[in-house]
Amino acid sequence: MCLLTSPTSKAACEKAGITEKTATRVKHDKEFQKIYAELRIRIQTQVSEKATSLMSEALDSLADIMRDKKCTDNARVKAATTILQIGMKKITESEETEMKKSIDVQISSYLRLAELCGTGDDNKRKEYMAAAEALLKKAEAESGASKNGCEQ
Repeated sequence: MCLLTSPTSKAACEKAGITEKTATRVKHDKEFQKIYAELRIRIQTQVSEKATSLMSEALDSLADIMRDKKCTDNARVKAATTILQIGMKKITESEETEMKKSIDVQISSYLRLAELCGTGDDNKRKEYMAAAEALLKKAEAESGASKNGCEQ
């Protein structure tokens, strides 16, 4: 647990009362890796759920600041900008998710067709595999562009 809650491995060792050599040995243990991964996922899920549950309240607070004439213009503009950024990020994430689902379906179809052609027409199998690879490259390129803030 100390590894999950400490900023560094050294700090985790100090908190747990073990040496870094012992920690290194334990980190290589398969059972420890399994438990650690499960705990990490559980904690990340809890944090994500907590953040999600507070999101509406946080947006309401920002909206209150944005509308409050007693707040400085700077604070009101910053609140409005933050609301817009959150909204645009959610729209972009939604579009990316839909695009990825569509590409996944297409790739699965091409791979299944290639598999079905495995016992027959080798040229068709190669054609379907090439189409699936092209879709993967397109998805990777679009994913990289969206991470850089670019659109194609």
